[in-house]
Amino acid sequence: KGSVDYGELQYSRVEITSMIENISVLRDLLITVIDIDIALASYKINDIMKKLTAITLILMPPTLIASIYGMNFDTSVSPWNMPELKLPFGYPMALIMIFLAMWLPYIVLKKLRFI
Repeated sequence: KGSVDYGELQYSRVEITSMIENISVLRDLLITVIDIDIALASYKINDIMKKLTAITLILMPPTLIASIYGMNFDTSVSPWNMPELKLPFGYPMALIMIFLAMWLPYIVLKKLRFI
């Protein structure tokens, strides 16, 4: 009843040491997997931000042009109040300006390999 089996204790000690080492290796692997997951999430977020930046850069100039032309200046008050409104091709000219204002940033972003 009071005897100790030292062989069994030695075996248990070896098994416990092996389990502790396995747990340590698995913990390190789990940390690596979590780090990879965080890196992938960061990459996806950076890619989304890059696309949103490109969209903003392309749409901002036409928005500015449209907001200026949307102010309804009265050309009878001052000749400096958008004289192009009296031109017969004023509207197509504004559309061409808007198109160019979108196209130029797109070309620049494409050359910089941003999009």
